[in-house]
Amino acid sequence: METDKKFNMTVGQLIKLLQILPQDLPILTNGFKSGFENIYNPEIVGLKHEPENFYDHGEFQVAKKNDNNTFQGVILQRFVRDD
Repeated sequence: METDKKFNMTVGQLIKLLQILPQDLPILTNGFKSGFENIYNPEIVGLKHEPENFYDHGEFQVAKKNDNNTFQGVILQRFVRDD
């Protein structure tokens, strides 16, 4: 299987990395502007690759029903607070 260079990591690679760490550590993700946030449970989502997007919109977006060239990916979404 050929490796797709637009992705930094697969589920298998992440599992291998996480298995060597202390199992009681929390998992966080980057916050909106700075700092870090908790994450929701990992979720499989239909995605599309849009490398031309401005950096603050992300290179990958949730696919819409009629989008072409979509794929599934696992998302570690940050917890969104509205305070």
